[in-house]
Amino acid sequence: MKPKKLQYDVYHPVFEPITYMKSVFPDWFKKIEKFNGGKLSIIPYNTITVKSCVPFMDAFLTGYCMPTPVDFLVEQTKLGPKISWSWFDTEEIYKETDFIIERDVGMIPTLPIPKGYHHHHFSWGTKQILKVEDGYSLLITHPLNRDDLPFRTLSGVVDANYAMNGGKLPFLLQEGFEGIIKAGTPIAQIIPIKREPWVLEHNTNLLKEAKLARSTSLKTIFGWYRDKWWNRKEYN
Repeated sequence: MKPKKLQYDVYHPVFEPITYMKSVFPDWFKKIEKFNGGKLSIIPYNTITVKSCVPFMDAFLTGYCMPTPVDFLVEQTKLGPKISWSWFDTEEIYKETDFIIERDVGMIPTLPIPKGYHHHHFSWGTKQILKVEDGYSLLITHPLNRDDLPFRTLSGVVDANYAMNGGKLPFLLQEGFEGIIKAGTPIAQIIPIKREPWVLEHNTNLLKEAKLARSTSLKTIFGWYRDKWWNRKEYN
């Protein structure tokens, strides 16, 4: 099958480019052992860890990464968090330096703020240009299962079938966080999705089918889903 293309460009050649989610695999997940304590056991307790959960792994690997273009310094002040950077235009042709802006909370006055996050609203001024093939849209969301990051990017779906200029991608900042958010830090996960009609159907035979699948899966200690149903996703 001929692969589909997600095309990108950047506003400045030194900015971090769009990359693969597999290239920003979190270190904390790498450190988890496949079996708790290093040994497979079922009784008296199951030692199989999340390292063997293929759906959880797929969440880290699906799609592409939108990274921070430069380093950002986060400081806490009496007026709230302050975010700054040292990069500035050195050539006349590059004018865009609004990497992050603070938005008026009145733009989304009823937005529920997750516990532990500032009520200040910020936006990433994205510095990448995207274009996806006709018939596809892009789900742009916070990197899946990455609650270790000191911010939370909000989600959107865009029909980027043209050279979509960098835009404003809203995010919330964790309370109390100070430090440097390094260039290349994943701020969003980009997942191409095909646009096609769907319908919702209530199928009363699924319960019986699901029970049989469950019984069948218990014949193996682990790996049944991976070996029988899982399909490798390719993002190159």
